[in-house]
Amino acid sequence: MSSPSVSVCIPTYQRPDTLMRALESVRSQSFSGPITCIVSENGQSRNTREVFEAAASSSPEIRWKLLQSREVSPPPENWLRALKEADSRWVKILWDDDWMESTFLETTVKAAERNDVSVVTVGATTFSTQGPQQVHYCGVPAITTREPGEILRLFAGLGVGLPVSPAAALLDRHFAVLALEASRKSGVCFERAMGPDLALILEGALAGKGLTHVPDPLVNMWMGQDSITVMSSKVDLRLCYDHAILMQARRHGVAVPRDVRRRLQHRAFVAVVRRNPMRSNLISVRPQFSQLATNFRDHLWRPLVCFARRR
Repeated sequence: MSSPSVSVCIPTYQRPDTLMRALESVRSQSFSGPITCIVSENGQSRNTREVFEAAASSSPEIRWKLLQSREVSPPPENWLRALKEADSRWVKILWDDDWMESTFLETTVKAAERNDVSVVTVGATTFSTQGPQQVHYCGVPAITTREPGEILRLFAGLGVGLPVSPAAALLDRHFAVLALEASRKSGVCFERAMGPDLALILEGALAGKGLTHVPDPLVNMWMGQDSITVMSSKVDLRLCYDHAILMQARRHGVAVPRDVRRRLQHRAFVAVVRRNPMRSNLISVRPQFSQLATNFRDHLWRPLVCFARRR
């Protein structure tokens, strides 16, 4: 049986050197099916075009597309441009400073087809200028689940943890597009690309056919000083990811399990105290969920549960 086609979508912004490494990892894939590589640049750069054309000319067996926007938009809009250009069911979002192991597409597509799921997540290795830093999500056993409550637990950090970034995932394109379009409502979290990446995974897992986790370290993530993860406040990141969990649950009518609700409430409480210790009396350690939302709305952030704004 022939392999399905896959699109690798690479959003980029003024990173020709790391983009070159990402493109090389596309060219080195062992996957036997058709591959389309879509590079979507947030703006226009001659250097990006030169790197793209060099890769395209050396691997004519891959279908290549370069998108360049006239204006710089919020990063998730650039992700969405690339996804809408894809015409395959399966898509891999590859940030321009990350790169895949040669078996990434082969392994994840087989896992998706074999288990009939909409999302496949994998293990990852983080790198910095000092070399390999840490291997993530490889101690997690191979998992396949379609149960919404269990999926929310996995991404809320209860029990085993799964990747919150689609850098370590294969996605069903249909659900990925829906996730980003819905994430526009998350305001600052959307504009700063904190949370919509998790929504990309949760959409297919909750509204599609569930997910499979493959514990092999099949993707490499660069933790440079210009990385969103490094540059952003850890509190803001966590609150935006928790906000994405709540938004996705609400969108699909999924009841948030009690233990997940308590975990998110606790993290919100800690965030409030860290931001302003004088306001710690605004919420109790175990507030009602509705009261937590009210306190955040009235005293701290805009009217969304666990919504964060960088000051």
